[in-house]
Amino acid sequence: MGLYEENKDVYGLIIDNIKKYRKKRGLTQQGLSLRAHISKGYLSQIEAKNYNRFCSLDVLINIAQALEVPLYKLFLPPNVIFIDEAVSAELDLDKIQKTLAAMEEQDDS
Repeated sequence: MGLYEENKDVYGLIIDNIKKYRKKRGLTQQGLSLRAHISKGYLSQIEAKNYNRFCSLDVLINIAQALEVPLYKLFLPPNVIFIDEAVSAELDLDKIQKTLAAMEEQDDS
């Protein structure tokens, strides 16, 4: 079993996220490939999921920058909420904890 086969699920997740953010930004494969400094054919191979080896980290970084998303977001599974530091600084964690505790008390009664 090759490296690609062993990591196929992770690669699939990254590929799905690339497609999701590309479409969310309203970009075609041509548009993203121009921004990421790769050929449209290469991007098409990456997105096809039948590519027998995955792209380099440098290419992933270029794609993330072209999509204007942090690199880590390409690795997140669907429905995962990740709070950025800027957002977490604005959150009142004490208030959130108190609210959750109150909700648990209501559930217990």
